[in-house]
Amino acid sequence: MSTAVTERGAPRPMPAGSQVMLWFTADGRLVARAGCNTITGQVELSGGQIWMAEMAMTEMGCADDLLAQDQWLASLLDARPSWQLSGPHLRVSTGQTVIELTDRRVLGPDRPLERTRWVASVLTGGNVTDAAITALGRVFLVFGQGRVAGSDGCQPLSGPAAVSGTTISFGAGPAVTGSPCTDPAAAELARRVRATLHGDVGYQIEAGELSLTGTDADGLGAGLQLTAVPQSSPP
Repeated sequence: MSTAVTERGAPRPMPAGSQVMLWFTADGRLVARAGCNTITGQVELSGGQIWMAEMAMTEMGCADDLLAQDQWLASLLDARPSWQLSGPHLRVSTGQTVIELTDRRVLGPDRPLERTRWVASVLTGGNVTDAAITALGRVFLVFGQGRVAGSDGCQPLSGPAAVSGTTISFGAGPAVTGSPCTDPAAAELARRVRATLHGDVGYQIEAGELSLTGTDADGLGAGLQLTAVPQSSPP
């Protein structure tokens, strides 16, 4: 992730909240972003240069300043910039443009799965009403000692959560206690959350984001994305 971008020795103006991301994959590709679209292509790194013989870029609609920044980054990568790696720090430069980057795991270390309070931000798989989406912030999970506890947004839940590699086994799913929801939207959200926490579910953590991907009891795709929040005391 970029920490500084300069042109002719001066900071390059960047749209608010934007950052350059370069990801060199294990299968020899470069994935690059500058705030909106994604640039991908096979990459050659020999001779101290980044060379992409062919690159593709998504065509998302974004603000004009972000689209311009996408084109700027694509042009920079097309110019075969030089690269220098020193520990977690990478410098990419061409002409009078220099991008200083630092390993994302240094800038934003991956949070531990266990003993982190994870609050839901996105529910994937199937349609969800706007009213249900607004209630996502009440959904949270805390993992520890082979179990999960939290809330489906309506009722407290708890159950098994055996972690093996990149998979969490929830078995038949967590049990809930307390009174059922009276609000239809909240009840539907709670049902979808519990359906996601069923059987074997893949998980991935990147910085403070947890993604859960599996299938519900009907064999349909179900997923949940959650964000780490500070937790001052053990669950």
